[in-house]
Amino acid sequence: MIVPRELLAQRTRTQRLFAALVSGVAGLVLFVGGIGIMNVLLMSVAERAHEIGVRRTVGATQAGIARQFFIEALAMTTAGGLLGFVLGALGARSITALAGWDTYLSWGAVGSACLVSLLTGGLAGVAPARRAAALQPVDALRHE
Repeated sequence: MIVPRELLAQRTRTQRLFAALVSGVAGLVLFVGGIGIMNVLLMSVAERAHEIGVRRTVGATQAGIARQFFIEALAMTTAGGLLGFVLGALGARSITALAGWDTYLSWGAVGSACLVSLLTGGLAGVAPARRAAALQPVDALRHE
């Protein structure tokens, strides 16, 4: 005999397990994405060393250079976060339409996703911004 209370308890356990699994995968994806963003920005610093040297020579401060690269990291992750939101929402709508389920979009979840995206960009952008700001103008101008 199947007891409805046991079915409900099993459903709750399954939902908790699935939520933990999805959270773990999301955390791993954020970590890998942050490393990717940091690597792209570090390559950008290396490729743009001459530009950084010229800016420093004509009066740009270390804080200004660091701010530029930090803002680039935030812009990159914001664009990626918005693209991810749009693709995720479209994918969820498609799957739920095919399955015949109702779809609910939580604006709190959207806001949290945007906040996490900005946080990831901020953390990933610190090292490249510091490296760019630490370049000496003479050494940076020598770089081609």
